Amino acid sequence: IKNLTKTRYISKDFLQHDEKYDYIIWFFPFVTEFPLQEWGLPLSKFKPAEMLKHAYESLNSGGKMLIVNQDQKEYAIQENLLKNLSINYDKRGEFINSFLEYEHKRCVTIVSKGS
Repeated sequence: IKNLTKTRYISKDFLQHDEKYDYIIWFFPFVTEFPLQEWGLPLSKFKPAEMLKHAYESLNSGGKMLIVNQDQKEYAIQENLLKNLSINYDKRGEFINSFLEYEHKRCVTIVSKGS
């Protein structure tokens, strides 16, 4: 991302981050405990609803968030999180990549924060 202006990767606890953004791109959020543990993270860091709420609140008015989940199961869990938090979203379904074949389907959701 070094050549993308106004773009940066944040490598700290997102829940401790308080800036606002026009766009958030969120690849493979932890929505189940197993992947979190596979990455070596403690269960104390498993806070999918809190993370999603904070991400939404981190959007500027009119901002957008693109969420990519890995498989239909995680996609359904993500949808339930959005519903439970009363966040409006647009399910875009499976992401088809004509260059690469993934072991697990990639599914896309777009969240828009009203202005």
